[in-house]
Amino acid sequence: MSSLAPTTEEQVRIHCRKLVRAVNVIMNPNSSHQHRSEALQMCEGFKEECPFCIPCGLKLADKRESPVMRHFGLQLLEHVIKFRWKFIFPNEKRELKSSIMELIFSGIKDVSEEEGHIKGVIARIVVELIKLEWPQGWPEMLLDLEILSKKGETQTEMVMIILQRLSEDLVTIQTLPAELMYLKNTLIKDSRRIFSFIKEALQDIVKKYRCLAKQCYKVGIAILNALASYLDWVAMYYITDDNCELLEMLCFLLDEPEVQMEAAECLQIAINRTGKVEQRKLLLFLFQEVPMHYILNSAKMDDGEKMTEKRYLFLKRLCTVVCALANLLCLVVGSDEDVTIPDNFQKYLDSLLKFTTHSSLFLRSSTQITWKIFLKHKVFSSDTVLLSKFPKYLQATTINLLKVGFPSKNDSPSCAYSRMDFDSDEEFIEFFRTFCGQQGEVIKVACQLAPRTCFRMASEWLKSLMASPASTGADNSQNTSSAALQWDAMTFFFECVLHQITQVMKKEDIPVNDCVHLLELLLKFNTKEPLILSCALSNMQILFPFLTHSPECLYEILSKLFAIVEQNKGARPKAVQNARRHACSCIKELCLNNAELVLPNLEVLFNQVKQMLGNELMLTPMEKSTLMEALISVSNELKDHDAQREFLEELISPVVSIWLSDGMTKVVSSPEEFLQYVGARSNTSGIATGGLSSLNRSRLSFCVSTILGVLKETRWPSDLEEAKAGAFVCGMLPNGKPLYRNPCARLILKVLDNLLILIKTQQNIHLPEYLTRMMYRFAKALYRLELSAPVAEVYQPLHFVSNTPVYKPEHANIQDFVYTLYSNCFKILGHACVYMMKDIYAIDDLAARLLKNVFINLENLPDYKLTLMIHILLLTLPYLPDERVFMKPLVLFCPKDDHQSLLSPVLGPFLTSLHMRLSNKWHLIDQRKMENEDNIEDESPESPEYQAEKQVRILTRDVMRFITSFCVSGKVADVRVLNGENDDDDDDDVMVVQTPQPSVEENIELSELGVSLMQEEDICSALMVTVFTSLAWNDSVTCQRTAIQLCWPLLRQMLPGTLFANAVKYFFTMVLKGLQVHGDYYFCRMDLIQLAYNIYCALRYRYNELRMVMEDVPDIDKSALELFDKTLSNPIASKKDDEAKKDNFRRLLKGCFGVRNKLEMHTGTR
Repeated sequence: MSSLAPTTEEQVRIHCRKLVRAVNVIMNPNSSHQHRSEALQMCEGFKEECPFCIPCGLKLADKRESPVMRHFGLQLLEHVIKFRWKFIFPNEKRELKSSIMELIFSGIKDVSEEEGHIKGVIARIVVELIKLEWPQGWPEMLLDLEILSKKGETQTEMVMIILQRLSEDLVTIQTLPAELMYLKNTLIKDSRRIFSFIKEALQDIVKKYRCLAKQCYKVGIAILNALASYLDWVAMYYITDDNCELLEMLCFLLDEPEVQMEAAECLQIAINRTGKVEQRKLLLFLFQEVPMHYILNSAKMDDGEKMTEKRYLFLKRLCTVVCALANLLCLVVGSDEDVTIPDNFQKYLDSLLKFTTHSSLFLRSSTQITWKIFLKHKVFSSDTVLLSKFPKYLQATTINLLKVGFPSKNDSPSCAYSRMDFDSDEEFIEFFRTFCGQQGEVIKVACQLAPRTCFRMASEWLKSLMASPASTGADNSQNTSSAALQWDAMTFFFECVLHQITQVMKKEDIPVNDCVHLLELLLKFNTKEPLILSCALSNMQILFPFLTHSPECLYEILSKLFAIVEQNKGARPKAVQNARRHACSCIKELCLNNAELVLPNLEVLFNQVKQMLGNELMLTPMEKSTLMEALISVSNELKDHDAQREFLEELISPVVSIWLSDGMTKVVSSPEEFLQYVGARSNTSGIATGGLSSLNRSRLSFCVSTILGVLKETRWPSDLEEAKAGAFVCGMLPNGKPLYRNPCARLILKVLDNLLILIKTQQNIHLPEYLTRMMYRFAKALYRLELSAPVAEVYQPLHFVSNTPVYKPEHANIQDFVYTLYSNCFKILGHACVYMMKDIYAIDDLAARLLKNVFINLENLPDYKLTLMIHILLLTLPYLPDERVFMKPLVLFCPKDDHQSLLSPVLGPFLTSLHMRLSNKWHLIDQRKMENEDNIEDESPESPEYQAEKQVRILTRDVMRFITSFCVSGKVADVRVLNGENDDDDDDDVMVVQTPQPSVEENIELSELGVSLMQEEDICSALMVTVFTSLAWNDSVTCQRTAIQLCWPLLRQMLPGTLFANAVKYFFTMVLKGLQVHGDYYFCRMDLIQLAYNIYCALRYRYNELRMVMEDVPDIDKSALELFDKTLSNPIASKKDDEAKKDNFRRLLKGCFGVRNKLEMHTGTR
């Protein structure tokens, strides 16, 4: 029985009046919530139950009704078709279908008047009918649509919208239910007919446009949208048949503003189609005269005209078409011998250049990859047409590198486009940085093809800027600012070119004389503008490698650089200070890379620096340290141990005098004096920049950074014979390698006591009695949660700043001081372990000193400071000779004879302290999450709790990497795990799933040092408890790494001996607790099961306690456990048997997987 009963006109009118009233209540903003809810409920009930849906829907959909009522009426029809179709009689289905077709024929308004949402719902209705009826119940569907489309433009548009939606619903969607797959295949089979139908409609529109009948643009848009939905999947020959007539029509429509966006989209889809080369090469039709004329003509852009957003969006789409043509051309040309470079290639390059020179930064950026593809192509890289455009591209690059077009400004045509593309100046800067990188890549390829051309353009640009009055500061300030932009762009270009020509050109072909000449011109160049001066220094720095060909310039270069450092002794604007720092870094680089050339001038340099250091206010601590490191680099060329030692002692003697003075010793020895000295006492008036406290902090930082600089830069000769001749070699190590004497060793040992005391003081200021005496800002700086990440040294174009003195917020100055001073102290100790092995480990009471001064008050230190200790004191630096990033100097460089005297008393307590700290913190984190289980998902990443947990997670992973690196053999350890690559502190679960590690089954061996440390009882206990406890901490990354790299190798080392029963029970329990916490993560679960299997099989019959633990596993089958225990005594016959046994063991543990807190397991005590 149908749910639709016979209707009468009167009943329909009554229901329609009720529906109209309900819809008006719903749409009326003044309706009460209750009335609106009742009206909604009435409408929904009518849709679901009323048998008058179809007649009411058709009546309300009449074009004389309001758009709201019409839309509601059509929704009623759509609901019936979607959800009540199977309850309708066949004759009612036919009548409804006829009514819908009649509605399209005469029930909709003219194409220019009809509402878009009305068209959309009608299209949905027809597509739903097609899905239900076609092809069996509606075999003439396509014919009906064709006939309908010929009735007028309104019907044509409607049919195109229907065809577009049909394609999107059946073909574009990748996963379809089984009942729709048949429809999809039918649609694909009939695609020729549909495509021909759309193509014919497009031909009619093109004819009308040729006759200037542009009022039909809405129909054209509908046809092109429908075409776009089929272009992506129909057979390629449908697109290219009739001599590519379709492509020609699309190119013609590029000139019509009303439909050009849609036409460009169709072209883009067609060009980007994948397929065989034989098929795709037919698309080269677009390079013929007529299509290329339309493309080039539509790409004409006059920045003087007012650019509308619609026009700009079209240019973006057209740019993608032009770049897609390049990809097509590069694919086809060279892969097929019959295909040659098109005759209109020059016109194509002209259109590409138009986009490359456009004011829009986005459009310029979009073309860079295309140029790179052409220049790297085996055929086009030698094409004369492309090479003829090459200078124009380089000329465009010199303009594109100018950093103009900020959205907040109006000083360039680019600004208007930037306001459409970027929401802020910061977004613009980030995109411009990427854009510069893209251009740098193209310049790199260009230099490989034409290095002389690139160098000539770079050198001419540099010369022209040096000759410009604006560059010298003689012109007005506005022109000077413009010149600074030019200098900044030129510097980037010049650096890219010079770096490449020295690599791609033969040594004899490098324009050495021209480079020396440029260096001489730069030496003569003077400017009053600090921004330009900084750029000039960069260019000079780029030319330093050519100094060997003109050593007579050395003294003049040094004089110029020192003159820059000495000027502006008063208040320094940021630009001036940047230039001074740049000059210092130039001096350091010059001395580092040309030490042999500078060596004859070492005494002159020394006197110059000594004179500058005599004025404490002349240089900042950073500048002082940089200049002293430059001198140390030169002193390495003395190649005489005693002479170098004497030089270093004389150079550093002023610093040593300050460091060892009674006043400084008093400051570093007492937390109270230290806090008073740096201005942190709460009774001080404040910390003012330039005040006494600021000067004190500067003096203290300078002393420590200088000591670090001495250790970093002092080296013995790399050649063994030279080292022996210079008395640097004092013996041989057991492995046959020489043992060196460090020229700075005596100096460092002299200042080491105060350094260790300073570390002790920095540890002790975290005691409660000192925290209460600090200013709030200083105490807050001690406990900051976020660590500043190092900034990559990548060239970034200048972002011009105001000419105001350098100012940093007070809290930032305090944080920088606290963080830098603490980290530098530990860097000194780390470097000393590496470069002063003979001397540092020879200290009789080294362990006692470390325990007394370094490893104290650890329980009160913030997490980031412990992380620093591990990273710096215990982690090696990335520039060590063997390039192993995570070696630990204090541990790994410790002589074997000192393991018991040094490592056992230091490392054991340190690891125990870390274990206790982390266990407590993870317990508090777990407790907090249990108490706030409902709100934990909504916790903000900015909340203190989230940041604190993140810091604990970082510390945990660093501790485990530290243990792994000195315990596990480097040959078999997973380098990715050791280096901590791809860490994602905010998404641990993804890390676990996406980064599968080596299995626990693999034979990971302990290193020689690891074996040695495991023989020390204190260290062994601390290691075992820490690594097994970490399995139950709520950090899946740590759990997986530890299970793979540490747990089984460490325990296997202990198997031959006798273990305490409680210890074995504890280890096994922690593995099962790890399964409770991390069992939901596949890789963690598999590794933990393998670890538990290894332990149980190896120790079950030696320790019955393991059976007790297994019996407490939730839902365990004790009979299956008994059977498994019996199989342990049977030898494994094959790998298949072993896998079966593992599967049985996994089934025994399935009650543990992800059931945290379901059972309190036996933990035991050691």
